[in-house]
Amino acid sequence: MIDNSYSYTYECVQGSNPPCTSVCPINFKTRDFISKIKKGNFNSAYKEYAKNVIFPGVVSLICNQDCHGICPEKVSVLELEKAVVRYAVKKDPINYNLPERGERIAVIGAGLSGLACAHRLATRKYQVDVFEIDSKLGGSLKEIINQKILDDEFKLQFKYIKYKLIEEEILDLDKLDYDAIYIATGEKGRHFNLLDTWDRKSLATIKQGVFLGGRVTGGSHMTALMHGMIASASIEKYIKVGSMTGQPETFLDTQCKIPIKSKNLSEPIIPISGEYFLKEEAVQESIRCTLCDCTECKERCEFLQHMDLLPRKVESDSQMARSTDEGLFERVGTRMIVSCSVCGHCGSVCPKNINVEEILIESKKFLFESGHYPPPLHDFYIKDMAYALTYAYVAKAAPGYDKATYMFFPGCQMTASNTEHVEMAYSYMLEKSPDTALMLGCCGVPALWAGNHNLLNDVIEQIKNDWLNLGKPKIVTACPTCAKTFNNYVPEFKIISLYEYINENGLNSDTGFFEGKWVVFDPCSSKSFPDMQESIRNIAVKLGAELIEIKDSKIEARCCGMGGHIYPSNPAVFHKMLNASVKESELPYISYCTNCRNVFLSAGKNTIHILDGVFGLKPLENPYHISELRKNRLELKKRMLNIIWGEDFEIMRQEYSINLKISEEIYDKMDRLHISEEDVYQVAEYCEQNNETVFDDETGIHTGHLQIGIITYWIQYIKHEDYLELINVYSHRIMIS
Repeated sequence: MIDNSYSYTYECVQGSNPPCTSVCPINFKTRDFISKIKKGNFNSAYKEYAKNVIFPGVVSLICNQDCHGICPEKVSVLELEKAVVRYAVKKDPINYNLPERGERIAVIGAGLSGLACAHRLATRKYQVDVFEIDSKLGGSLKEIINQKILDDEFKLQFKYIKYKLIEEEILDLDKLDYDAIYIATGEKGRHFNLLDTWDRKSLATIKQGVFLGGRVTGGSHMTALMHGMIASASIEKYIKVGSMTGQPETFLDTQCKIPIKSKNLSEPIIPISGEYFLKEEAVQESIRCTLCDCTECKERCEFLQHMDLLPRKVESDSQMARSTDEGLFERVGTRMIVSCSVCGHCGSVCPKNINVEEILIESKKFLFESGHYPPPLHDFYIKDMAYALTYAYVAKAAPGYDKATYMFFPGCQMTASNTEHVEMAYSYMLEKSPDTALMLGCCGVPALWAGNHNLLNDVIEQIKNDWLNLGKPKIVTACPTCAKTFNNYVPEFKIISLYEYINENGLNSDTGFFEGKWVVFDPCSSKSFPDMQESIRNIAVKLGAELIEIKDSKIEARCCGMGGHIYPSNPAVFHKMLNASVKESELPYISYCTNCRNVFLSAGKNTIHILDGVFGLKPLENPYHISELRKNRLELKKRMLNIIWGEDFEIMRQEYSINLKISEEIYDKMDRLHISEEDVYQVAEYCEQNNETVFDDETGIHTGHLQIGIITYWIQYIKHEDYLELINVYSHRIMIS
């Protein structure tokens, strides 16, 4: 179970400083500022600017625009700052209604640094006295900015703030009776022999309650401004808890953790006036800003895009869904949790390897155990898994052997969709390793994706018992998802893929099966198995393929849409994943996952399974209907038992008194709704035997339903002399009484 005290997304860099903020001497938060200009809201942008720099009318005149050099799009942030100051109409500062505080702070120096510190502290209602030799405010700024501009700006920003300006030169700190002191005496100003003891981060000195900053330390005007803001936070912490260590979250942060990428959207806007932006020009320039941030996971994941999520939000919503017993949010959170294919693609492209897969796997487990997981979402898959592990299950040593060196585990989908792959692969392995055992079954991943870990453990226990009886053989699996499941949940299993086995033991014949250019589509579950991926490529090249790599391959392998069985939960996400996968390349795909191959074929993508090339088989042109899958498994079991072991296996078939005619169109709809032929026959038989239908005289259509398990199935059909013609099917989980 997830520990709520631990954050999986703690190291996520999304939202951290963009490159422009990281090089800015005051860590100006440009994202929010420019976002407001993009909307043409200059008043709101001005307030954002003032919140960051305190004195917009001054800072916009002294900023040296360090950000321009590192900006990938070369956006002129300085000109945008000037435009906001020029065009904002509502510039009145916020009048905070806070209670007066009794603590007294002395600020020595009325330059930019001292006034910034005084402003922040006076805003919080501390009693601030500013000592200045000169009666004019601004310090050395007076040398480069007109005094009237300075006076107007300081008057505006201190409009609702009380502080006391004292025209006096301070020569001895010990004569000042204050709770804290900030020394900001300017360039070549008096530092009271404290500069050597100065902490560059917190601005603390060796003298208790005394802080030092600004141009007296050798910094620029912009550095002085930052020092004033840091000093105010450090002083407030000192007053509250007696610590001189400052508030680290306010310190200058020069580290840029996010990737810097240029998108080259457009050329810089050149002002028509030649001097400054018009309002429309400022908006156009702001639009060029890409608001640099790390969204690698979202850019590469259709689930995160569709749900408009980033990892931190996934984690917080998951926590909320797990902690809420009833109500709307629980349902919203659950929908998010069941819409992720848990493929791990987000983690593979994340610079910090943050993976929401683990969060959502655990969330599914919690929801299932608390009774909040909608069972119909996985009903079909759980039934299919049960079928593969009972009627279609096989676990046998090779003829003449009790134990095995290898055990072939093709996986439930290959036994249902490509029985010839299983037959020929096992024959190949018997030729190379005569004591190879065979296990036809399912690894249990449907239970994992349904959140039912008790059922998953039961499946693993069943497989493990037969594995032990066979002498703990190395498992050779043809399914990457089986390899991943066993690797994660049965660490005692030694696993190798069928493709590694073939690569090591050689092809029976090298043919030009794959001529021309092909793409190997790595299934998402293969990303942890580089040897499997490399073996596929070696085999494909030996079979004549000229391979072209796509972006989402190998360690960054993406999901075809089948992961997590998200189709019933969120078909839109499924189709987006599928479409993104098939459109990665116009070239045909070589697949080694049966699910990938099947869904790609359903989308019209030319895809061939690697084993078709290995064994010279005719590739599948269309995926099987789900009604054929169970039949295929039983037919495979029957043939394998007979051909390999000489045993008879009688397939028990359900007999029905009715005969149904089902068109391809209806079969396709049944596939989409996960309605099997067996389900339809049960409903039709029940309706006919019990005369439980609604008959439409005009159309001749009978409509009936039957609840099977937790699903209610509906059919519509027309009666003919010898058969019933099925014309429509659908299902839901409403119980009808």
